[in-house]
Amino acid sequence: MIDAGIVSEVKSGSKPAFQPALGIDNIDIVKVINSYEHTGSDMSKYMKHKAYHSLEKKMMNVQKHQLTSEDNILLKDFENEK
Repeated sequence: MIDAGIVSEVKSGSKPAFQPALGIDNIDIVKVINSYEHTGSDMSKYMKHKAYHSLEKKMMNVQKHQLTSEDNILLKDFENEK
């Protein structure tokens, strides 16, 4: 999650502590999933394949639906959902 830019590590005595790396009003479920999934992936070796472009188009359409889903809530509001 640190590499994905969702949380950052801060010094807190002898134990590591973590805090949001973004404003909490900007962190929703889709942002967390997409940031995590795109961390460390070098897709350039696949970009020349026709199948990659077709799959990429499908994934973009799926992501549009995810972003507009009523279930894509801010993480700070998750406690209120229980």
